[in-house]
Amino acid sequence: MVELERAKRGSADLGEVLARKSSLKVQREGGLGSLGRYSLNGLSGDRVRFFLDGVPLEFTPYQLGVGNVPIGLVDRVEVYQGVVPVQFGADALGGAVNLVTDEAVQANRFGGSYELASFQTHRLSLAGRVHSPKLRGFVRANAFADVTANDYAIDAEVFDDSGQVSTDRVRRFHDGYRAVGGTLGAGLVQQSWADRVIAQVYAADYARDVQHNTGMTVPYGEVTYGRRSLGGNVSYRKRFGRTWRFDAQLGYAERSSRFRDLSNCRYDWYGRCFIRLPLAGELDSVPLDRHVDERGFFGRADVTFSPLPEHTLTLSLTPRILSRRGGDRQIPADKYDALRAERSMQSGVLGLAYDLKSGRLAASAFVKQYLQRAQSSERLPTAVTQQLRTNQPYLGAGDSLRVSLWPGVYAKGSFEQAVRLPTADERFGDGGLIADNLRLEPETSQNANLGAFVEDLEIPFGVVRGKLSGSARRIDKLVVLLSTGSYYQYANVLRARALGTEASLGWSSPGDRLGLDGNASYQDVRNTSTTGPGALFEGDRIPNQPFFQVSAAAYARVADVLQARDSLELRWDVRHVRRFYRGWESAGVDGSKLEVPSQTVHALGVTHVSPGRAGTLTNSFEIQNLTDAKVFDFYGAQRPGRSFHWKISLEYP
Repeated sequence: MVELERAKRGSADLGEVLARKSSLKVQREGGLGSLGRYSLNGLSGDRVRFFLDGVPLEFTPYQLGVGNVPIGLVDRVEVYQGVVPVQFGADALGGAVNLVTDEAVQANRFGGSYELASFQTHRLSLAGRVHSPKLRGFVRANAFADVTANDYAIDAEVFDDSGQVSTDRVRRFHDGYRAVGGTLGAGLVQQSWADRVIAQVYAADYARDVQHNTGMTVPYGEVTYGRRSLGGNVSYRKRFGRTWRFDAQLGYAERSSRFRDLSNCRYDWYGRCFIRLPLAGELDSVPLDRHVDERGFFGRADVTFSPLPEHTLTLSLTPRILSRRGGDRQIPADKYDALRAERSMQSGVLGLAYDLKSGRLAASAFVKQYLQRAQSSERLPTAVTQQLRTNQPYLGAGDSLRVSLWPGVYAKGSFEQAVRLPTADERFGDGGLIADNLRLEPETSQNANLGAFVEDLEIPFGVVRGKLSGSARRIDKLVVLLSTGSYYQYANVLRARALGTEASLGWSSPGDRLGLDGNASYQDVRNTSTTGPGALFEGDRIPNQPFFQVSAAAYARVADVLQARDSLELRWDVRHVRRFYRGWESAGVDGSKLEVPSQTVHALGVTHVSPGRAGTLTNSFEIQNLTDAKVFDFYGAQRPGRSFHWKISLEYP
């Protein structure tokens, strides 16, 4: 569990906060709005599933990832490492993250924040809720708007007039990001026919410039990508006596993606069009004007039976239906266009779980049935178009055990045979920089976890928290995102085993005036393939993934600074990532292998909180990447250097 009360006052986005405060690790392609990859226990990408109040994140306005969710919208974060409860209907190998919004709906609440930051960054977030005691209902809404140029400085290889290559400090000139969206909902509570029912609709629009290819070796000046989404969902909860409970969710989403590469210019890193191309298209000298339209349905139904307070039986069904079609306006109607093929996918997870809570012991055993059907078509080299159909059922099961040693201290272990079904973007591509792979297969894994945990244990000189955990995973048909120069593609290429350990320790003084936190993790994820293309690199670490990270944080808070009940807090964060190879570690000669160097990033912030009759006013100023260190994540693409952030927020009550 990650509480966000203090983090909401700062300027770090939700993705960065989770990387600082939890077991979740983050890699980012660039600045705000860029591709992000999150990992738990060494497993990353879609092996970690994200939810907002139990709804998959792709059925919310925040389809570009958790980093785009306004932190003020979320009250706490539930991080599930290892076994994921059947109620989520999740097909995850690494774990799951559930973002929980304000559950106290029986009160009025209003809030908003505005952030001004380096690189022409502006972020606005608004939220409000009105409750009617007479109707026992409420109406709520939230909205967000983000805009940034992401014009931070990077070190790039440039050519002079004589054709000589040198490294120069330049600014990104085509990396803008714009996003706007909102949600409107209404709900009823404590009705005779429902304990709680909520319906909401949402809309969002994103637009992002593409600055360079995957390795940051070729700049682009006019390539753009965007996405619009529209949808809604309904949730229902009803308890029947003390024995039965029924929960259900239903969601619908429409998503339209667009990708354009129509320029006849070849740009240099100074933003100049230095040569005219005979054919349009900066990526591959082929003009692209793609659009992909997608419709999706999501459902979840849970029936819980508790014959005795200590025993609970849960049956959960989570179906999904998706259809997709698109096209490239640059391809004539009488020519073959793979995007015009109608593609569909139906998947579902049926789970049955038994939970026991008796004294200091809590145990859970479950079984899951996974099913995915996909239909599409592809053009063969013989110019014949063939239909592709897959029907893949898989069975999973697991068990977990938790023992409370004394108040605030417990041990936990689990084992699971897990399955992770390919997503639509992995199988069908995203219509932009990710190409399709219609023959992608699900990943399977055997997962074991063991750990000891301390949660807010009171001692004479404050409160301590910490954990020491280990994990082991054996993965088959590992899906890897491969770089092909201008594009990415997901592929089943490996068998792998992942061994990991993590340790954390934190302390807060009496009155929460001082605090210290530290975290260290080591993940050894290695290729164990003996056949296929991965066999050449058997025993190597999986490339482009950090394996050792350390983070620490400290804060000091002073009360009654300018007025009664206000507070001033100074916070420092640091994170170190050890160097890792971008490619296979056994390939190439020492000294010439491409690697992401070791990096240490500091952040320093100060926050003033002032409560008043009109609400609580918070001002925060933060310097991220304090030492202006060079930071790299994906395939050597450089992330922002030092940046300054000011955020003001008001919340009532």
